[in-house]
Amino acid sequence: MYPFPTKFPVVAASDGAGEVAAVGSKVTKWKHGDKVVTLFNQGHQYGAIDIAASRTGLGGVIDGTLRQYAVFNENGLVRSPTSLSYLEAGTLSCAALTSWNALYGLKQLKPGETVLVQGTGGVSVFALQVRLSSPEKGY
Repeated sequence: MYPFPTKFPVVAASDGAGEVAAVGSKVTKWKHGDKVVTLFNQGHQYGAIDIAASRTGLGGVIDGTLRQYAVFNENGLVRSPTSLSYLEAGTLSCAALTSWNALYGLKQLKPGETVLVQGTGGVSVFALQVRLSSPEKGY
């Protein structure tokens, strides 16, 4: 019932952080030892997601992050915040960005609006953290 075409078996999970172990000869963005975080949709960089990018979801459409080593396009990774451990940075790919997009994405939260955060899962907790860390926005 997965909504995107995929070939099973597929390596699960989309969240990931780690260190660049090696780079290809044409890679210009990264070097050995860089700390990186995966992007959920490997083919999506900015703006509205298109059909092609929707077919690049880690852990569902293409092999995900539950493995020791993986090969990624250089644009499928972002620099990890230096203040975070790998464990902490590894939570950013899915839950944190889902929360951020819900609050500030296609229809931004405006001053005076109310948001109901349900549950204690990653998306809810990140929404609270984002909101509490941005009191100057007046939300």
